[in-house]
Amino acid sequence: MLAKAVAGDYTGAVAINTGVLWTGPRADKFRGFTFIDGNVKYQSSQIRRVVYLDEEKSKSFLGSAVGGIAGGLLLGPAGLVAGTLVGGTNKKVVVNLGLEFDDGKKVILSEKSSDKGLECLILWAREQKLLEQDLGF
Repeated sequence: MLAKAVAGDYTGAVAINTGVLWTGPRADKFRGFTFIDGNVKYQSSQIRRVVYLDEEKSKSFLGSAVGGIAGGLLLGPAGLVAGTLVGGTNKKVVVNLGLEFDDGKKVILSEKSSDKGLECLILWAREQKLLEQDLGF
């Protein structure tokens, strides 16, 4: 399961390491991270802090464009506007987490909220009492 490190000591693709998830996401399945570009691995025991930063909600651009074109073809200019507003109702929620490791390195991780590896990480961090919420936005 690949996520993205968007800022910090490592950036780029990140593998969220988990065990087999046949029974769904669980805290005990979370194993750690592999920062692919830096070829660096962290075990779950090396994580000191997980900070929930925010969620970003975005409307599907492709769905909006297709809806706008279809509305424009069927109903003219008014349909174009209505189709653009209605189209793309599938919302994607992206979760941003700050991670701090025992060697002092810090990373901001960004991933879709529906990612099973991310769910395992959050469940694990809650269970370990390492999950904090940044309310200063």
